[in-house]
Amino acid sequence: SGINNAVSRTASVLALALLGVLAVAVFGWSLDTQLASLPLTAETMRAMVDQHARLAAAELPPNLDAVTVAQLRDAIAGAFVASFRVVVFVGAALALAASFCALLTIESGIGADRLRSERDQAISADSGMTEVSPLRH
Repeated sequence: SGINNAVSRTASVLALALLGVLAVAVFGWSLDTQLASLPLTAETMRAMVDQHARLAAAELPPNLDAVTVAQLRDAIAGAFVASFRVVVFVGAALALAASFCALLTIESGIGADRLRSERDQAISADSGMTEVSPLRH
C-alpha cells in the first residue's frame, strides 16, 4: 500500500543518514588515533582533521616528504576500513534483528503450518486436551 511504501522509503533514507553519520564519526576517530602516533606538524595535523568528512577521498597537504605521504595514505586507508567494518556490522545486526522479528511475527508462508501444529501440540499438552482445532486466519 501507499503508506507502507512511504514508511519504507522514509526508514531507508533515515537509515542511510544515520549510517553515514556513524561512518564519518568512526573514520574521524580512527584517523585521529592513527595520526596521533605519527610525527606530524601541527599544520599537517590540522589539515588532516579538516578532511574527516571526505573519508577515503581526503586530500593530503602539499609539500610532504614521500615517507609522510605513505604514512598518511596508510592511516586514511586504515580509518576507512575501520568505518566500513562498523557500518557493515551494524547493517548485519539490523538484518539479523529484522529476520528475528519476522520469525516471531509472520504466521503465514513456508513453515507456518508446522509452527501452528507445534504450538497446538504444546497447548494441548499443557491443557490436557487430546485434540485442538486448527487456527483459522
